[in-house]
Amino acid sequence: MNLEREKSSFRDNKATVFFSSDRIFRKIIKNLNLDYHKLLSSNFFKENRNRIVSTKILTSHDINELNLKENEEVVWLEHEKLENIIYPYELTFDQLKDFSIFFLDLYLSALKNSYDIIDASAFNIQLKNNRPIFIDLGSFTDYRNETNIIWLKQFCENFFAPLLIKSKAKINFNDFFRANIEGIDLKIASKILPLSTWFNFNVVINIHLQSYLNSKISSSTKLNLPSKKNLKIREKVFIAESLKKTLEHLEIIHKDILSIFKKNNIEPINSINKKLDPNYHQAMMEIEDEEKEPGTIVQEIQKGFLMKNRLLRPALVGVSKKASKKETINKVEKENEENKEKN
Repeated sequence: MNLEREKSSFRDNKATVFFSSDRIFRKIIKNLNLDYHKLLSSNFFKENRNRIVSTKILTSHDINELNLKENEEVVWLEHEKLENIIYPYELTFDQLKDFSIFFLDLYLSALKNSYDIIDASAFNIQLKNNRPIFIDLGSFTDYRNETNIIWLKQFCENFFAPLLIKSKAKINFNDFFRANIEGIDLKIASKILPLSTWFNFNVVINIHLQSYLNSKISSSTKLNLPSKKNLKIREKVFIAESLKKTLEHLEIIHKDILSIFKKNNIEPINSINKKLDPNYHQAMMEIEDEEKEPGTIVQEIQKGFLMKNRLLRPALVGVSKKASKKETINKVEKENEENKEKN
């Protein structure tokens, strides 16, 4: 089997994604601090099976069958293939906010089970059945008490800053993501955000102060900054929960906008699990779903609105479809092969 490297998998050479027709693989350079067999059988993974993409470790038999080179320094994983990939610049305010809280909840669950997360890229979270799902198993490590929160700056660039500039400065974050896959530079975010944000502790610490320190570090190699304090687990939990509370407050602000809409007779279109109606919906993609009738809306890409019962903006949606016979046969054959291996 010929594997092709996923073009977007270029930033982490230790956890590279490959694909072949309808299968997705990840080649991970072994991390001495993480046993992937232990991770996939852990209580953490079981508790979060609906939050983390379904994954299995390839056996020696699998590796030989796929014509891959077996290497003691490499772990090969196979992930469930998601029907569609969504990019940060395509997300709505609500979706990005849901993704940010989803990440923090997953991180808190990881800490509780003696694991840690080192990567907070918005690309690591996708949608499955209109719910967030984490796809980067290369981001997990065993928890080590001496480590700092490695993901914090990246989280602020990918989630916190974009949500803040939309909520506080009324500027869409989507174009920033189109220009820079790393998210919003904290120096730019600090300049954009209004003066009132200086009275919010989390914004000052994670946006304004980080922006200031980053600029000082880049402008002077001689600057002697105090070394980062090693954080204990309770301190990491406090930081994550504190960020979560601030983000939930942004949700309240967004609900205020919806209340203004309601006063002006503008109402959102409820789409999920409804039949596609061309009068209110615009289908953007088809998603295989054996449990739903074809034409049922299973994913909402952009919220639609009505004004005095007249269409103001159609909802952009993904609708269900039945799997093709070929795909169904391949799935059955794959399940039969897995059952044979188990027996």
